Amino acid sequence: MKTTRRQFLSSTATAGAAGALGGCTTTAKQEQAAMSAPPEEKPIVVAANMPTRRALGANDRIRCAFIGIGNRGGSLLDSTLTLDGVDVAAVCDIYDGAREAALAKCKKKVPDARAYVVFEELLAKEKLDAVVIATPDHLHAPAILAALECGRDVYTEKPMTLT
Repeated sequence: MKTTRRQFLSSTATAGAAGALGGCTTTAKQEQAAMSAPPEEKPIVVAANMPTRRALGANDRIRCAFIGIGNRGGSLLDSTLTLDGVDVAAVCDIYDGAREAALAKCKKKVPDARAYVVFEELLAKEKLDAVVIATPDHLHAPAILAALECGRDVYTEKPMTLT
């Protein structure tokens, strides 16, 4: 059975993610205020600046990488490795023990999987569809922004700030 991108994302999400998203909602009044802001205050997104990506076909495999292989990252990795149609092509962690153990698990399914210490190097060298980020809280924003800038889908559970 092939795993779709939608199945991959839903299978790696937990009930805690839904609780975390509850704090991200806005009220209709807040949305209306944002929409009525003068044009010079609205962010401009230019389609030409967005990275181009190929669309996955129904029979394509999802190539992903993990940045941060601690407790939660290791648990998400174990769950992801059981999915059909999903290849973990790379892992990244500064801790040698966690990185090498994760790489050994990945190589059982993807023999050419690689390990990195610096996440920017991983993002620059690997052709990926998605990135799972499970770094310490203070590193979430830089890793997420770098992955998004490279045109990758991102999954993360922890907050991006402490306040």
